[in-house]
Amino acid sequence: GRGRVYKALGNLPEKKKESFLRQICTQIVSAARNADKAMPGHKPTHLNILYYGETTGIYWHADDDDNDGDGDAPIVSLSLG
Repeated sequence: GRGRVYKALGNLPEKKKESFLRQICTQIVSAARNADKAMPGHKPTHLNILYYGETTGIYWHADDDDNDGDGDAPIVSLSLG
């Protein structure tokens, strides 16, 4: 199976989770900016959680829908598993 959750960080049920996620995003972008000075700054606003239960992984796809961002702001991606 698979699933998707897309939410504004401010709409998370607990402020501790919102703060924690913002902190992680900020640290990841800071590390990327240290490695590449052309990387723009950011202010994290949304969370997109994707779950893929198949062991074959995800196949090629493009994140180019209207709600996938404007293309000029960093997207922080963290894969687990």
